[in-house]
Amino acid sequence: WGTDEDKTSPFDVEVNQEGIFGFRVVIVSQNGLAGRPPRAGDPADLWVGIDTHKPVVELTSAAYGEGHQVGSLIITWQADDAAMDNRPITLLFSESAEGPWTIIASSLPNSGEYAWPADPQLPTEVYLRIEARDQAGNVAMQQLTDPIRVDGLVPKARIRGVLPVPGVDREAFRRIRQR
Repeated sequence: WGTDEDKTSPFDVEVNQEGIFGFRVVIVSQNGLAGRPPRAGDPADLWVGIDTHKPVVELTSAAYGEGHQVGSLIITWQADDAAMDNRPITLLFSESAEGPWTIIASSLPNSGEYAWPADPQLPTEVYLRIEARDQAGNVAMQQLTDPIRVDGLVPKARIRGVLPVPGVDREAFRRIRQR
């Protein structure tokens, strides 16, 4: 691959394609003594992986949870890469399609699903974004073009009627109201 003419780190090497490359280092002293040059089958001293492709990621649904997941927005996705990071997923939301974005959860495993618990402070509609990262640091992102209504996640009630409680002194309540 070359010779380090200035004998100072780093030693730049350029490869012309993606892949995993093994390098063998041969030290040459100033008086010309050198180690044995590498031969086919020799183990590498150093391995370098080159990956410039982003993962493929897609938000597939965002639905209200049911059963034990009531009150959560169930966010599902698909993400794939030959060298996906161990915990590659970050989920974000925003009130606007342009951001700013707030993290829902990060460093998630690529399980394909996350239950986002309802927060009464959320706006009624949010935009969702997903990011997936591979081991080389390449990041792919996808966001929904339409907002998701999240106001239905928070329980609501309406009083439909009032009944007197037996054994309560109604005259005491009337006296309080008259004051």
